[in-house]
Amino acid sequence: LPSPVAMPDEAILFEVELANLGVGSGNFILAADDNSNNEELSLSYYDSSISLGVNEKVTKLVQVNIGPRLFQYNPVYLFFREACYDDAQVQQRISYSPFPRVTLQNVQNEKGSFLEFVKPCPEVEWAGEFKRDQSFLVNKQSDNVNKLQIPIRNPDFNSETFQDKERLKSIFLWYRRVGDVVWSKAL
Repeated sequence: LPSPVAMPDEAILFEVELANLGVGSGNFILAADDNSNNEELSLSYYDSSISLGVNEKVTKLVQVNIGPRLFQYNPVYLFFREACYDDAQVQQRISYSPFPRVTLQNVQNEKGSFLEFVKPCPEVEWAGEFKRDQSFLVNKQSDNVNKLQIPIRNPDFNSETFQDKERLKSIFLWYRRVGDVVWSKAL
């Protein structure tokens, strides 16, 4: 299996070994089973048309890029077929005697097998005057000099709240005084 950690802006790469186990040389095509990729993952396999002699093998690189909506997808199946088949013949053959398939997945656990990309960390934005000014001043004459209220907002509030974001455990504020090089963690 490839690395189970795939960032959303990176491809998952698979090396697929293909072999001609037939009785003669032939031209073959590496293709995805469209029924297994209904979630719009982007697949790239270079030189999908391949000529192989009897018992000859070749290794191809298959690249899977994230689709437009999700971070977890069902596995995608690739098959290796004779190039002389047209699409109707391929669909007919799949219905009664499927081509040998290769399963593309990078995660396998008790819930099943998946192609999974890491969900980005939840975003947190400044709000109010702090967002507008991008700075703050502490007045030493203030009644509450040891506390500073800093409002934040959830830019994804239409889809989920901070409480719903299972990966968001804490929000910390780090600060430094003007001229200092060392950052301090606020309590």
